[in-house]
Amino acid sequence: MPNKEEICKLYFRDRLSTTKLAKQFRCSSRTIKLLIERSGFKLRSLSEAGKGKLGKESSHWKGGKRHLRGYVLICDNSHPFRDCDNYVPEHRLVMEKHLGRFLNPKEIVHHKNNKPSDNDIKNLVLFKNQAEHWRYHRKEVNNAK
Repeated sequence: MPNKEEICKLYFRDRLSTTKLAKQFRCSSRTIKLLIERSGFKLRSLSEAGKGKLGKESSHWKGGKRHLRGYVLICDNSHPFRDCDNYVPEHRLVMEKHLGRFLNPKEIVHHKNNKPSDNDIKNLVLFKNQAEHWRYHRKEVNNAK
């Protein structure tokens, strides 16, 4: 049986979750919850449990990758053109690495095979702006006729 004082210290001071404590003490999370409650303490709410935890520390962390409308987004909190959630489209990161510089926000990265999750550099084309990108598509449609 785990030591109540040690569990409460790890749960409240070190902010470990009941799941992590259960793994550490080789018991169920229900056992941990009961020990905390029987010690006269109230369990943290779900919102309290996640407070202040970002990135890998968050219980919602999925490895720093998201998928949105077929595109792969990568978490990068240091990128100058990241979105409000700190994500950057992977195809832009691949092109930036290839060029050795950050892309201008107006520059468009196009997927040759029209598969937005295929971010191989051989499948990517850089356009100066949206107008140049549309011209490419118009030419592509006209050539198909």
